[in-house]
Amino acid sequence: MFKSLDFLYVPAPDIESSIQYYTQVLGGELLWKIHAYGVWVACVTLSKAEKPYILLADHIHKNDVMLIYQVENLENAIAQLKSKG
Repeated sequence: MFKSLDFLYVPAPDIESSIQYYTQVLGGELLWKIHAYGVWVACVTLSKAEKPYILLADHIHKNDVMLIYQVENLENAIAQLKSKG
């Protein structure tokens, strides 16, 4: 059902401090940072394998880390997941 884990969508209430922590402390690389619709999102990679990318977002609440998977067919994946509860 799942092809790959592509992103970890992570809360970052202070986007600049979060970018600094992930790049300077953890040794990650900032790939991009955008501001749209009043929201900041930055993409960081922490390994040579790149994926999963870390998406730092200032609109995500503290306990709302999301795993973003790639699937072959979205409708089939939804149906399979619903059938499994």
